[in-house]
Amino acid sequence: MSEEFKLHIVEGEEKLSAIAQKHNISIEELKKANPEMRTFFSGFFGGAEYASAMQKIRIPIIKEVIIKPTKLVDPFSSLTFESKARYRCEQINISNVNGNMSHFAEQKYQYLLQQSLDQGIAKVVMEEHLYRFEPSTLNETFDFLSKTEFIKNNVILSLSKETGGIQNVKNKKQINEKWIKFRENELFENSFIKKLNQTNPKGVNDLIAMGNKQFSPVYELAEEEYRRNLFYFICFDQYLFTPIDECINVEFEYLSTIIPPVIVPIEFRYDKISENNDFLKIRKVGTLKITPEILNQIQLKYDEIHKPNIKFGFTEYKLEFRVRLEFNKKDRLVETADLFIMEQIADNIDNSCEFHLKRLQNFTK
Repeated sequence: MSEEFKLHIVEGEEKLSAIAQKHNISIEELKKANPEMRTFFSGFFGGAEYASAMQKIRIPIIKEVIIKPTKLVDPFSSLTFESKARYRCEQINISNVNGNMSHFAEQKYQYLLQQSLDQGIAKVVMEEHLYRFEPSTLNETFDFLSKTEFIKNNVILSLSKETGGIQNVKNKKQINEKWIKFRENELFENSFIKKLNQTNPKGVNDLIAMGNKQFSPVYELAEEEYRRNLFYFICFDQYLFTPIDECINVEFEYLSTIIPPVIVPIEFRYDKISENNDFLKIRKVGTLKITPEILNQIQLKYDEIHKPNIKFGFTEYKLEFRVRLEFNKKDRLVETADLFIMEQIADNIDNSCEFHLKRLQNFTK
């Protein structure tokens, strides 16, 4: 089978690494396709290799990333949903080191949630994402990350009728296609990526590789990442299908924000605060289920990540996680929710998170 190529015109001198990166191929693949390509080095020792100006070079076409300009048939267009709601959420994260604030983040989201509990499916679309960070240099980073969040949060989920939680992502292929389209057409126009590409091309390649992995149709941790998202964590739970008095304690794997990638086990209990014909108020309280092995992991990570800066040694690991919500019994949707997380190495470093969810009363179709 003959190999297919497209042409790239070198009008001015260009780094081989930049050309390869732009077309998502390796420098070796680029050289193999162009044995007669004219190149030169920018320095005597270890300088970058450039393609000389005014030549045409061949770019191998990678079959896996071709987007055919044909009209795609949406396999989920026939889905119907009995319940719909639009939500606005606010999330505030604060990090303190030795009692002094080091980072502040405020994010606001708007989601459209549609669900059919009879079919055990739900669709979530993130419609808006606003953010503000301190230090402000992080804002530009999130200009890029926010675009990937819009891709990720246009998702169709199957729900477990036993746990109410996310069972699997049904439209992984379509999400992957949107990522590829963004990667090929928009990624290198992003201001953050442009600057990073000038100072750290490997960093850009690492981000692309991470996106290729996370948006892959065979990515095994996709469902787990959705379950840890606070909006999904609140909206999809036992109370969708099970009376609150019959809800059982469940285990949850919390991904630490202080000592990543350590997973900290929590057990949640469900308390009924009040109930009437229309609404149910629920409190979810997490209890830390830590083992000596996990505590040792936490201490080792603290010594690696934080002790060089904080100087003080490891003290005590603490985690507080609680949620209070109001649930609409008629359409089986959450009305409001307030979530609070406090994770800390006592007296040394702490991360707090507040997440507030509110269902909008004026739903716009």
